[in-house]
Amino acid sequence: MNKLAFAATLLATMALSPLSEAQTAKELRVTNTGCVCFLPVNLAIKKGWLDEEMEKLGVTVAIQQYEDGPSQTAALLSGSLDIAQYGSTGVVSLLARDAEVSIFMLSDNEVSTEGLVVKSDAGIASVADLEGKTVGVTAGTTSDYGLRAALIEAGVPAEKVSIVGIAPPAMAAAWERGEIQASYVWDPILSRLAANGGTVLQTIGQLSDATGGKYKIVNFHVVSASFAAENPEIVKGYVRAIDRATQYIHENTEEVAAEFKDEFGAVSDEQAAQQIRGEQFFLASEQLSPDLMGDGSAPGALSKLLANVWQFSFDQGAVTTAPDQAVIDAAFDTQFLK
Repeated sequence: MNKLAFAATLLATMALSPLSEAQTAKELRVTNTGCVCFLPVNLAIKKGWLDEEMEKLGVTVAIQQYEDGPSQTAALLSGSLDIAQYGSTGVVSLLARDAEVSIFMLSDNEVSTEGLVVKSDAGIASVADLEGKTVGVTAGTTSDYGLRAALIEAGVPAEKVSIVGIAPPAMAAAWERGEIQASYVWDPILSRLAANGGTVLQTIGQLSDATGGKYKIVNFHVVSASFAAENPEIVKGYVRAIDRATQYIHENTEEVAAEFKDEFGAVSDEQAAQQIRGEQFFLASEQLSPDLMGDGSAPGALSKLLANVWQFSFDQGAVTTAPDQAVIDAAFDTQFLK
């Protein structure tokens, strides 16, 4: 065999080697939860649209669920999870620890599905009245961020409030037992507590509006950078499925509300629809905007928003690394939206 023929044979053998095959995933591992902000993901799963997209690529879908953010992050960083949804504070936490991830899609803007709910008989008429009270919140989440931001704007030192870390599944039980007089939390738990002797005192949307958008909370889809580099078509398929679900939600809100009423813990279809309307879900085409993700030629406004969240988290001691705008800009990858 001459050298050219040998080289051709060697290249062909390498193309079929296990190493080459390993670079194309046969399974997509994603997360979902009962949070209303996860609705496009949950709908894409329930309707079979995510499976449909992956079947075209010979890929199966593995759904994983985590009780808290740290567990999800551990899975993502260990390589046992490929795509996950994170709030802005969670994304900042990843970037602050030099995690190799890409922010490839925006999920939603929280409007009225996350906020401060107080017991109606606790004598809390304003955020200032939280002084001396016990407030439940899930540490390190957007709700933790929202609570601390609300306290700052109200001029209440956090140390004068008893802030108790409680995982979402345990929030309702702590409320029932009288262990907390208030909670900063997201739907469906927010609505559940309000219906059980509570009043929603302030939503994150109201806090954001009152401060000129300073404390806007958004959620993103995040992927392992290595997974995205090795499996771009899988990520694109995921985007198509989520985009299809988002469009369906826009056009069939009442139908989707009825379908997810039980998951949302809603007492009626209308309450479920109200929860859905409390989220602003974005189509992929809408995200390629200077006001959101940007088109890839320049960072969008959400990059600056994450810098503000990072600075806030740094000032509060939630992360120990100072914000780096270059790191944030580099993490945004809009190619999969096109």
